[in-house]
Amino acid sequence: MDRTASAPKNFRIVALCGSSGALTALVQILRVVPHDSGMAFVVLTHRRTRSTSQLIRLLSLATKMPVQQIENRCILSPNRVYVTPPGKDLTTDGIVFQLVPISTVIGFPNGFDIFLTSLARNTIGRAVTIILSGMACDGSAALGDLRRSGGLAFAQSDAEIESMPKSAVATGNVDYFCAAADIGTLISGLPLESLSQQDFGSHCGLVSDESVA
Repeated sequence: MDRTASAPKNFRIVALCGSSGALTALVQILRVVPHDSGMAFVVLTHRRTRSTSQLIRLLSLATKMPVQQIENRCILSPNRVYVTPPGKDLTTDGIVFQLVPISTVIGFPNGFDIFLTSLARNTIGRAVTIILSGMACDGSAALGDLRRSGGLAFAQSDAEIESMPKSAVATGNVDYFCAAADIGTLISGLPLESLSQQDFGSHCGLVSDESVA
């Protein structure tokens, strides 16, 4: 029997892309998201060798949702937090995860772009991407595809290391530039299919040139 046949398919998938300095933001976001939000959360990092056990432990303290390391062909389910294993890139068809050999062994990684591109192609209107603290520009190249597929993109305005979120904003494909704690509150309490600038009120700013100056 194909286990994917009965897997739920219409829930939102939230990709949390964070590298150096992102742990605090991850905790802040997950701490305020209800455990029964109906969304799946995928935590992507740039760990190449270091175990994720400590990260999983810390995230488990911030949420009542189960937190687990992704295994190959793992089925996506709502109300769970998934963490990428070290030394692997990740793709999805919107139903299951596929782990693949890491594409960049030397230099800046591009694992966020790889996952977000697959997410855009296979989850029309269901993807929410959050670019958190980190160096360089991983994640930025895929944001155009996400926007064209009906996805929504946030970038962290209070990042410890600003390179990744500012690079994302510079593409013109980030919808809102928010503090990490506000991102968690907003995605928890609003119908994402009908987000507008008015919905966010004073918590979250529509991206403009002045936002990242």
